[in-house]
Amino acid sequence: YVGVLAVEMFVVGAGDGEMLIVNEIAPRVHNSGHWTIEGAETSQFEQHVRAVAGWPPRSTTAVRASMPARTARC
Repeated sequence: YVGVLAVEMFVVGAGDGEMLIVNEIAPRVHNSGHWTIEGAETSQFEQHVRAVAGWPPRSTTAVRASMPARTARC
């Protein structure tokens, strides 16, 4: 596979019983990466195109505060 691969994870439980679970593995750009559109030097969309075209990736450094949607803890 060549391109963006998103892995969506959740922390479940509390205290010593906390676990990290994988909810979704998506071989594509993903809504959890939309913050990169304005929040990173290079968006997930440009990174995906660059990978598919065989070009080197660019910096993913955050350029401004950007907050993903917060979901309730399980």
